[in-house]
Amino acid sequence: MLRREFTRGLGYTSSAATGVPSGGTQDDERVKKDLSTGHSDDMGENMNPGAGGMVKLNDGKEIPLIGYGSGSAWFQATGPDGISAALVDATRTALALGYTHLDAAKVYGNERSTGVAISSCGIPREKLFITTKISTGLKTLKETLKAQLRDLQVEYVDLYLLHTPLFATNTDEPSLAEAWKLMEEVRAEGLARSIGVSNYRIKDLQETLKACSVKPAVNQIEFHPYVWKEAEPLLEFMQQEKIALEAYGTQAPVVKLPGGAVDSVVERLGSARGISTGEVLMKWAKGHGAIVVTTSGKKDRMASMHSVFLDNQTDLSPAEIKELDAVGLNAPVQRVFQKHMSE
Repeated sequence: MLRREFTRGLGYTSSAATGVPSGGTQDDERVKKDLSTGHSDDMGENMNPGAGGMVKLNDGKEIPLIGYGSGSAWFQATGPDGISAALVDATRTALALGYTHLDAAKVYGNERSTGVAISSCGIPREKLFITTKISTGLKTLKETLKAQLRDLQVEYVDLYLLHTPLFATNTDEPSLAEAWKLMEEVRAEGLARSIGVSNYRIKDLQETLKACSVKPAVNQIEFHPYVWKEAEPLLEFMQQEKIALEAYGTQAPVVKLPGGAVDSVVERLGSARGISTGEVLMKWAKGHGAIVVTTSGKKDRMASMHSVFLDNQTDLSPAEIKELDAVGLNAPVQRVFQKHMSE
């Protein structure tokens, strides 16, 4: 599959198209160079927030419950030397606000900016949780990861994901099982502490699990009420296999797909709590045990999303979660990203 086909499937556009600035020349110059352990099959308290909003994965590692992503509007946000001052500053701001989980990807084209933010934030590496992903060129997966580590200015990532199963439709790429073996190798070498997948359907997970020695720790998927009809059986399968749910696009119903049946429900639930409709949807995902990746370029929104999400006092009740589930079950499936998930 060609790279442009994959990115079109994700629904990404350039930063120029979305209006997110990549930073002027002076700003980019300013920031340009500010510059495997045991495995357990027992999930234990997995997906129940622990101290500091951490949850345990199936390999015993812990992951922050909320992450700051450099995809979506930041997709292909670059400047001189491949560094975007705007993304560097936004990532630094997120870190200063308490986000410790950064979610990147090779296909986003901006890992160098994330690396500048990481290297100049003043936070010890061991206090950060860094995720990145690979989607094509998997025959040279180890070399690609090493290049990603150089761009991110770290010696390892905490979580490395196969960004899509669709690489396996290309005869120049390995099969799902072969690719997973390559993932297990970089984990064994300590280049990635945990490994997982993204945008995998049940059948993709089944094929991977047949050949694995180490199970995927997570499956990162688009997750909101308008995909619940299809996500529910996938989530049930993942729970059986002790694969954690990581969610992106949780606010899509109000940001990308407004005017639907979800709107009135999240408006009512948000008004009762004094939180935004998007934050209600993040709470819905949290109620289903999701690790949530979100993003924004606005400091006030970053701060609110982080504090509200981790505030258990404003969580949705089981009945409210089921109410939003029902809205999704009674509405047509609507996806913003990765249309193959409906196949």
